[in-house]
This record gives sequence, C-alpha cells and structure tokens, in this order.
Amino acid sequence: CHIDGHSSVERIFGYKRYETKEEFSKAYDTLIKEALLPLREQGLSGAVYTQVSDIEEEVNGILTYDRKVVKLQLPETLKESRSKEESSESQPSE
Repeated sequence: CHIDGHSSVERIFGYKRYETKEEFSKAYDTLIKEALLPLREQGLSGAVYTQVSDIEEEVNGILTYDRKVVKLQLPETLKESRSKEESSESQPSE
C-alpha cells in the first residue's frame, strides 16, 4: 500500500495494490495461511518476504521508502503461532 509523503516518486507500482495498511496486512496473513502453512507438511521450514521496504515506485514493502512507517501489522497467523509456542514453552516437560 502507498503511504502519502513517504515515497521517492509520484508514480507507484505494486504487483497487487492495497489501499490501507489493514488490507495489506490481511493479504499477507492470507498468503501465510493459504500458501505457506500447507507446505509445512511437505517440509517447508521457512519463508522470506524479499521486499523489506518500498523501492522507488514499488510499494509492496513492509516499510515505506523512507523507512519511517511500518505498513504491515503482525499477521494474526503469526500471533497465533507465537502464542502456541509460548504456551508450550511454559508447560513443564515430563
């Protein structure tokens, strides 16, 4: 998603365009749930989102071009996963 005042150029491009940070975050969460998590059964152990920040006219980054705005909220899928890990770590082992 494009955040006014945080780009280097006026013309913007995105492989998919989202109007708000919430839409962008929801799409990222959907990507994790529908495309990545099912691949764990086939051995997937990690994934990398390669556009950390917006670059020139590309606005699919997690951060804006000037790195002043974080556009991606922690996806619900990751919050759930983190919560499960923390609860299993707090359980006494037998």
